[in-house]
Amino acid sequence: MAATDIEGQPLSFNSSVTGSTTNPWQSERDHQAASANASSANAYDQRYGCKSDFIGSVFLPSNNFVRATAQQSTTGPGGSYGEAVLNRIVAVGNSPTYGIPAAYGEYRVVIQRIGGTCTTCQSCGSSGPKAVSSTNPFVGQIKFGDFFYDLGPQRAFGYRINPSRFSSATNALSTTSHTQLVYAREPVHRYVSTFYTTPDLDIPYTGYTGTGTFISYIAAPNNGTNYTSPLNAGTTSIANITFAKAAEGAARNNAIPTTTQNLRVWTKELPLASSTFTAGTAQANRN
Repeated sequence: MAATDIEGQPLSFNSSVTGSTTNPWQSERDHQAASANASSANAYDQRYGCKSDFIGSVFLPSNNFVRATAQQSTTGPGGSYGEAVLNRIVAVGNSPTYGIPAAYGEYRVVIQRIGGTCTTCQSCGSSGPKAVSSTNPFVGQIKFGDFFYDLGPQRAFGYRINPSRFSSATNALSTTSHTQLVYAREPVHRYVSTFYTTPDLDIPYTGYTGTGTFISYIAAPNNGTNYTSPLNAGTTSIANITFAKAAEGAARNNAIPTTTQNLRVWTKELPLASSTFTAGTAQANRN
């Protein structure tokens, strides 16, 4: 059987195992783009990159590849470079919310063929130009631990939501108004299951308005009493990389170089008359 996460989403693209999928979410042909100096072509990009359907003429990569594109600025001595961080947090085991059977077993985590200098090559194993060198490094890192207890000193993590229920994921992802502070037991945007009114995580938030089924949310901008920002990121800034990691590079519409990192937008589906999100429906902004 294919490995799954705590929301039942397949993690394997190995067609030899039952339940696999061609392009699972942790790779999902993801493309992240970074702008050095608010290039007019991609003014919405944030430092450390954001999810993007395309940047210039660079389109989505092949199945099971993740691509990062960083623009170079020609202003100043030597110019400057955009930065892109590709981050995935995969939670496996028992879900305290959904009751999905834990997919116990052995897992193989693979970071393969990192490299490439241009749009014509996928990696350092390709026949085209290569980028891995002492002056232009690519770094891959794997960390593991307890999802609910190792990623912050508090049980609760702060988020800000737009209380409106949106009719589509597109509408939810395009909003830039998130005023209501709420709390969740999950330390990253993808796996939020229920928002609560207090850091005690005992009273679900029910102040949603409207009849849509999609909720828009971002990270809280700082730690507070009995809660932290996602991944214990601390106080937001234009250069706090941990917020970018927690949001897996999600975008913020019309971002500029001074846009703070907590403003990256996610959405998840919330059925009417429910306070618990539908498992496996989280989406990050790519705009």
